[in-house]
Amino acid sequence: MSRGHALRSLDEALEWLRDHWNEQRPAPLRLHEARTTDGALGGPRYSGAFQAVLSWNPGQSRKVVATQICAHPMSHGRTDECPECQGAGVKDVETERYPYPMSTALARLTHVLPGRHVHPVALVFLLAENGWSYRIVRRLLPYAEDLTEALTLRAIRQLHDRYEAGPVARPGWIDLSDSQRAAVIAGEVAS
Repeated sequence: MSRGHALRSLDEALEWLRDHWNEQRPAPLRLHEARTTDGALGGPRYSGAFQAVLSWNPGQSRKVVATQICAHPMSHGRTDECPECQGAGVKDVETERYPYPMSTALARLTHVLPGRHVHPVALVFLLAENGWSYRIVRRLLPYAEDLTEALTLRAIRQLHDRYEAGPVARPGWIDLSDSQRAAVIAGEVAS
């Protein structure tokens, strides 16, 4: 079952979309720098913000340090043996995050093959342009009410399926088996 099915109703899906919509790359306010030329033809020079948009790749990520609760096994009663948190219960983890996760999800949604109906990314933008009002979108589309609701919910679910804060992380200490943990400890002792 895909993650998008966690959005059970259209109202729930619209609420998720509104909450995450601002996680997009901001549009540059200026395309060109004032009174400067660039290149052999002497055209206006692009602003730094616009150059960043032109060179941006939706798959780019950056490393950030986040504090997480360590989920070391508590069954043994000795938390001081946890190599990740040394018994503190929290640890700093370096992870990769997308700087603009909604922009990344929208870029991924554009790769969905178009069907007989409106493309999912076009439907999402239609919702955004009309203040998240499903009633307005329903009047704009030439489909029956039930079909429009189903298409809208499907489009938001498809976007939700492609939405991620960052690339898939490597397994942590608790995800390793006992033999893998022993090998990690043996490798740290040997070095």
